[in-house]
Amino acid sequence: MTRALSARQRTLATWWAEGTGTESREGVIAEGAIRSGKTWAMVLGFLLWSQRRFSCQRFIVAGVTVEALKRNVVGPMGEALRQLGWAWSFNRSESRISIGTNTYHLFGANTERSQDALQGLTAAGCYADEVALFPKSFVDQMVARCSVGGSKLWFNCNPSYPSHFFKTEFVDRADELNLLHLHFEMSDNPTLSQEVIDRYERMYTGVFYDRYILGLWTLAEGLVYPDYADALEDERPDADAVEEWAVSLDYGTQNAFAALMWARAGATWHVVGEYRYSGRDEGRQKTDADYVEDMRAFAAGLPRGTRFFADPSAASFIAAMRRAGFKVYKARNDVMDGIRETGACMARGDVRVWSGCEGLVRELSGYRWDSRGGDDRPVKVEDHSCDALRYGVASLRINEGRKARGYSMWGATHGQGVHRHV
Repeated sequence: MTRALSARQRTLATWWAEGTGTESREGVIAEGAIRSGKTWAMVLGFLLWSQRRFSCQRFIVAGVTVEALKRNVVGPMGEALRQLGWAWSFNRSESRISIGTNTYHLFGANTERSQDALQGLTAAGCYADEVALFPKSFVDQMVARCSVGGSKLWFNCNPSYPSHFFKTEFVDRADELNLLHLHFEMSDNPTLSQEVIDRYERMYTGVFYDRYILGLWTLAEGLVYPDYADALEDERPDADAVEEWAVSLDYGTQNAFAALMWARAGATWHVVGEYRYSGRDEGRQKTDADYVEDMRAFAAGLPRGTRFFADPSAASFIAAMRRAGFKVYKARNDVMDGIRETGACMARGDVRVWSGCEGLVRELSGYRWDSRGGDDRPVKVEDHSCDALRYGVASLRINEGRKARGYSMWGATHGQGVHRHV
């Protein structure tokens, strides 16, 4: 192999081998910081173990979605197989990989119904990538499917909240379940320079820093954007310097309707204006037609074809805007991904907020995690402008623009690298 392994990576890749002292374990859990080298070592170990211990068997390889799995696991798997000199084939239509006489079936695990795809399968082992993002029902079913003698469980993940089922039922009970538990830090990845590690440390704030940099299972508490004040600016960019405009909005009838105006100057997106209307506070509920006219006035003077990103649940309003000639898209609406990206973009200076957006600034100062539920969710009070902010960052893909400039937040994307397609 051409890629050197750290001591922790070597343990992950070889724990199952005779003479290691851990070969009797039923499986392994590799958890901790992002970019800490978990995936490469686990892929290598899983391949070596499954090929040396079994023939004519089937294995479960699971990710949040099959597409994510192809990107995050199949890519490095292809690289490992090329270095090992093993022939393999990837049947994309059936989402399965064949290596020698063994078959590796790819599964997505993003809904409670995902477990249904596992019914009736007998497996000699499983590889679960980012297992903390799986539904519990899928994990239970996956473990139950691994019934061939000598089968083992391979889990990896980044930390989540402390009461997460995988933390309480697997990580905390690793010894009881006869699982090897390995905690990874960025220093366990020999391919990362100190300069790169320092850069990643600057990319995250709050709970995401604790989880993705320190690798801790911590509770989300306090302000969602604790450093929001650093993103505020007293002056808006000169209109002549603006290269692109956009509007993001959170739709409300009785609840507040909030819209934000975005202006890109160079590499930075600035929130330069806001619109807010609360039917409850004003005592009069507006119709979709009313809001369309309000958006026409709000966006007056913006270039023709300016993109609007709307709350995806507002189907009737989106349809009304499109009939009126606006270029409207449904906003990306994954809450945790959006919050993570928004916090990172504000911390890096990729997103700035004009202090004159009083409604948004007021919300940011009180936008807090709800610690009562034990999981990750913001308090759903006075959050409409914050939702519009998240829609803008996620839909304009401001964080991904950072990748194009060579600062990938999530790490390098591996090529598929398949040997041949069926």
